[in-house]
Amino acid sequence: MNCWRGGVCGVWVGALMTAMACANDGGGPDPGPPDSGVERCLSPMMCDDGFDCTVDSCNASGVCEHTPVPERCAMGETCEVGSGCVAGVECMTAADCDDSVECTLEVCVVGNVCEHMPIHERCTEPGNTCDVTMGCVGPTGCESEADCDDSFDCTVDTCGAARLCAHEPIDARCGTDELCSPSAGCTRPCTMDDECEDGDFCNGRELCDPEFGCGPAAAPRMCADADPCTLDACDTAANMCTFACNTADPTCMCPTMMPDYNGVFDIMPAIVNSCGDDGMGGLQVDYNIMSMTFTYTPALLSVEAGVPRVGAASSLTQIPAPTGPDFNINTVVAGTCEERYSLIGTFTDPDTFTAMWSATYVETTPFGCLLIFPPCSNQSIMVTGTRR
Repeated sequence: MNCWRGGVCGVWVGALMTAMACANDGGGPDPGPPDSGVERCLSPMMCDDGFDCTVDSCNASGVCEHTPVPERCAMGETCEVGSGCVAGVECMTAADCDDSVECTLEVCVVGNVCEHMPIHERCTEPGNTCDVTMGCVGPTGCESEADCDDSFDCTVDTCGAARLCAHEPIDARCGTDELCSPSAGCTRPCTMDDECEDGDFCNGRELCDPEFGCGPAAAPRMCADADPCTLDACDTAANMCTFACNTADPTCMCPTMMPDYNGVFDIMPAIVNSCGDDGMGGLQVDYNIMSMTFTYTPALLSVEAGVPRVGAASSLTQIPAPTGPDFNINTVVAGTCEERYSLIGTFTDPDTFTAMWSATYVETTPFGCLLIFPPCSNQSIMVTGTRR
């Protein structure tokens, strides 16, 4: 047994040190042989290097380790062990990459970045392998950071004293308004369930855990009305429960089913309009509608006009959806010259409809439409839609 720097004593058993009672007058752990450069430790607190960008730990061999976390440095800087946040390149030659681990091969690769390759053959003890941060380690407990991988990208995983894993949370690796939890990864802090809603009604109600933040819903939304004559479901497009009458059961007295008007319909004649200079070499309104896609849900009828939106809206809706063959879909594009579009018609059969297309341009500010040149003219066109 030996005491160093005024009274701390230690006994080494294998590679681990067990503290013995000594009068401590400010001493510390055995620094190893003179000029060895090895930091001996009993706990991570004894390994603090004073640099905020490193995660300090005491590894299984009782040696301090300092894992750099570049995210803790400012843009353009990198974290170097022993130096903290520094600007510029990390290495010029392999000598700049010396990690004092005897079983690794240090190289300086393209981009002036150090790489440390483990050479397991340099470990002479049976069963030992080379870890790039801890050197030669035995087969018991964790041997390297890889053994401690918790699958959370926001944590720094280390194999520390007594070969126990540690997981340091790094909030900077999470998204905006998120924090890193060692047990749950990136989570959004919350105080109530309402703060965790993701906008998807059918996947269930998201839950708030005061310790771990927002979590997923425990189960999908259950839509049930206790009526044996309804087919209960959750409509993901409309974000609502639906209860359709069970037509397979003749005792349910279901109303006559509406024909299936869903599908793509070719428009004759094509609906064409172009007007207005948008000031960037293009037109404020420019469309050539040759087809429309009808999509019915219990909540709404949506019609895609089959053209990119250039001034005119490409999507028109009717809320709630019609229950018969007649429809009246429309949309409004706000502006100083407001654009109003509608398609009013009826299905003569499931594969054909006739309708009136209307485009109206209305001033919302004085001279709002007069300032558009060439001006936009109102349209009223009778068209026919035929299923493809």
